[in-house]
Amino acid sequence: QTPIIIVSIDEDSFDELDLQWPWPRALHGRFLDIVSRGRPAAIGFDIVFPEPSSRGAEDDRSLAEAIGTAGNVVLGAAFTEVKSQYAVKEDLNAPIPVLREQAAAYGFVTVIPEEDAFVRSALLTRVFQGTKLSSFDLHLYRLGAQAGIHAALLPEKQSVLINYRGGPQTFLTIPYYQVLNGEIEPDLFAGSIILVGSTSPILHDVFPTPFATHGEMPGVEIHANVLETLFQGIPVRQASIWLGIVATVTAAVLAVWVT
Repeated sequence: QTPIIIVSIDEDSFDELDLQWPWPRALHGRFLDIVSRGRPAAIGFDIVFPEPSSRGAEDDRSLAEAIGTAGNVVLGAAFTEVKSQYAVKEDLNAPIPVLREQAAAYGFVTVIPEEDAFVRSALLTRVFQGTKLSSFDLHLYRLGAQAGIHAALLPEKQSVLINYRGGPQTFLTIPYYQVLNGEIEPDLFAGSIILVGSTSPILHDVFPTPFATHGEMPGVEIHANVLETLFQGIPVRQASIWLGIVATVTAAVLAVWVT
């Protein structure tokens, strides 16, 4: 099992901190200072910072300094599309320069639901405006491997079928406010990959998956399952079309025999 800890931006944290979203970036900086004392392998923010803080440049600088001091922070970016009658405009929504310049990396956190809205696979790389980009998960995999976490070889494909360990709250999850309030010893984070993201339906970052069929799997937990799949080298493998045909015929023959 890969050492992954989720720090959840949940309803309890909203209640305890009594702050509207988005929270001050200086608050995230203070959070980073605390977590970094535990020497985690990597820290990933499943949060997008595409615009300057509404609280001013000092708020951004506070977070940037904490990111630079930590040295192992991966930030998120999110693809969006705007369609018009004549064209489709796609944007990456990367972190603002003052933040991304201090980060170890930034990668796209965008999940790709299938036609039935379920998330079963994850893109590891994607070409954007002629440049090949690595995903949020791929950057965290690399940092974790560099920090000494046992890692299987990466698949050669551009995407992987996620081998979900289970439903929501399968991974160790700690509310954000407990870290800020000093209720969690930083040593708990030693050698682990820390994922920070929303688990509250209020922020609309939830999806249906094979283990959360009613659409209750938070995006940050999907990323945790992608990382587990990569580190353990256990992507789900699609059965060949011939195997499917054989299984169907076998089932039909057995059904007739039982009848």
